[in-house]
Amino acid sequence: MEFRILGALEVRHEDRVVPISGVQQRKALAVLLLEEGRTVSMQRLIEALWGGEPPATARRQVRNIVAAVRRNLAEADPIERSGDGYRLRTDATDWNGFRGEVAEAKAAADHVATRRLLRRALERWRGPVLAGLDSELISTAALGMEEERLAAFEDLYEAELALGLHREMVGEVRSLAAEHPYRQRLSGHLMLALYRSGDCAAALRVYTELGERLADELGIEPDRSLRELYVDILREDPGLDLPPEAARPEAEPAKVAEARAEIPATTPEVPAVPVSVAEPVVANSVWPPSRAMARTIAIALVVCVIGLGASRDELGLHPAREHLGQATVGFGPLDDPLWTYPALESGSGVMMVDAGLLVLDRFNLRLEVDGEVRWSNYLDSQTIPKASVIGDTIVLSSSYPSDQPWNTGLLTGIDIATGREIWRSWDRWPVGTIDGMIISVGCERTANGATGSCLMEAVHPRTGRSRWMTWLEDRSVPVRSEIPYGSPWGGPLPSDYVLIHSYEDTETGSTDRLRVYAADTGESVSEFDYSGVESAQVNGGLLILHKRSTFVTEGRCEARVATYDISSAELRWERFIDTPADSADRCLPLPTLEGADDLFPATLGQAASVVWARSGELQWTVPEPSAAQLLVDDSIVTSDPDSADLAVWGVWSHEKRWTAKAGELMWARGATLWVLDRTAVDSDCGGVVGYSLKTGDCVCLPGSLVFITDDVVVTADDGVWKAWRADPWAQAG
Repeated sequence: MEFRILGALEVRHEDRVVPISGVQQRKALAVLLLEEGRTVSMQRLIEALWGGEPPATARRQVRNIVAAVRRNLAEADPIERSGDGYRLRTDATDWNGFRGEVAEAKAAADHVATRRLLRRALERWRGPVLAGLDSELISTAALGMEEERLAAFEDLYEAELALGLHREMVGEVRSLAAEHPYRQRLSGHLMLALYRSGDCAAALRVYTELGERLADELGIEPDRSLRELYVDILREDPGLDLPPEAARPEAEPAKVAEARAEIPATTPEVPAVPVSVAEPVVANSVWPPSRAMARTIAIALVVCVIGLGASRDELGLHPAREHLGQATVGFGPLDDPLWTYPALESGSGVMMVDAGLLVLDRFNLRLEVDGEVRWSNYLDSQTIPKASVIGDTIVLSSSYPSDQPWNTGLLTGIDIATGREIWRSWDRWPVGTIDGMIISVGCERTANGATGSCLMEAVHPRTGRSRWMTWLEDRSVPVRSEIPYGSPWGGPLPSDYVLIHSYEDTETGSTDRLRVYAADTGESVSEFDYSGVESAQVNGGLLILHKRSTFVTEGRCEARVATYDISSAELRWERFIDTPADSADRCLPLPTLEGADDLFPATLGQAASVVWARSGELQWTVPEPSAAQLLVDDSIVTSDPDSADLAVWGVWSHEKRWTAKAGELMWARGATLWVLDRTAVDSDCGGVVGYSLKTGDCVCLPGSLVFITDDVVVTADDGVWKAWRADPWAQAG
């Protein structure tokens, strides 16, 4: 049985998680683990569980709590009674593993081995020690453990400096030094790394800022070794240069090296072309980039021509040759991949910016330029973070374990050029970005762990300062739809409004309200009854609420759609629309209904229809059995309830443009309709098909779908991620 305390408490036995339910049980086990091998008295356990205000039955409750923990650990229970308390006998903890690897690193014969062992030891940390457990005893123990973690980082950076890895480590050291502004050894490592990287001014500035901080806040000056380093940098002392015999390690940082090893040797190479942050993907590049290859490289695609509308020649799809039914094409609406990258774990993301590629995964945020890691930040979050790029700043949202996950987390502003942390704010979740600001919501927690007051604020991405703040009702949660196959790199808010779900449990039931706020000012706009609502969307000045679906008859459900004026809260219209039911007579979720300011797609009776959004009046009904799926500009996408085929109709012409096989999910991106159809997977097609909404012509992408954004569709193919333009048919018009 393995116990993990370097992060949220986790117990594993034979590759499965052993559940430890309840905060008090987790606290009791945590205390026993921190005092591993030593007896923890009953009084000490009572203090850890209740602080200075224990209940009268505290001793009996402790016995019951420990007994419950032991029942959960029954297969390999290491807890035993010892005098008036309890003792836990085990050395199978990640803390012991960390300390053992650190000790081994200190005894290593060379810097390469030291670096490898310390990196491996530090990767054991998944977050703050016993994150989510609030106890003074735990907090005190965690301080000492955090001190050892920081000392290990300092030893690691000393080894990396000796190996000539000063450029690779600058961003990470700068970030850690910002978190711990009084650690002088860490500041010294940063100064030397900057100096060796050619930024003497920045190295001197680190010393000056540290000296001012120590003098103003502690009344001391930097220690002798740091003062001597400062003087040596001023003199450009040759002794600071990297010794000529210093050897760089053959392998790059572990995670990057492993990822790059997955690139097939036959991957074509073309030069990387930096693009602007505002237009994140418009260039052709593969990873790692090479300047030796010409840019025009043909790539094999399956080109599906339905036979309606424009021809291949009109679209610019000129086959170079035919082979076994597969067309090899050059530049057309769908060019070569915008970029390729070694496959990362599910939920990760890659984004192209001015300097190169931003890579975001569970443990690491990094910037890679011309095949080199410019900076890399270790992430101690429990899940893959969410991130946004706003100007020259990355805003990162990292989560931590909690009984109430919406009010815990860490917002961090990171300089995109250096990877340096600029600011951080605890207990905040991002709602989205608008007008260069990030909007976040967070709630305080009371002494008993309940949710207290909630605050929404708009934060400047460069400074972390609030532009406006609004206090919310207790137990407030942002209303946001989870996009299937979404990237962790988020985009702007879909409207100028923020929707907040506020609810309160009363003796007669739960009171649910939906409150609408202006995103630019934080001012309250209106509020609505939110009971029974499954989803909400804003279309211009209208709020459309989808009420809970009800089973009607075989294969069919009904759901009520209510449409309100968002500023006056006046009900404009409401209708019952059809939704499908599965074989067990359960209502399936409403389809994605992407309306416009003027039109709204709905299934009325047995046919897809187009409704005037402001009045609810019927504009047009499709003249055959069908269900509404999407409305995009002047096109409505429908599905046949029997064959499940999809069809695209002209909203104004009332003509069917084309039909095709429907998939499991659909997305509209400009002039392109993307369909995920796993049944289409073969050697050439990964089941991700992009159709021209106008003509029905299509392209089929290789590999499986990883994520889709407004800019790119990313697929995984033979261990490599490939990014494709999200609207390849835009050029065809």
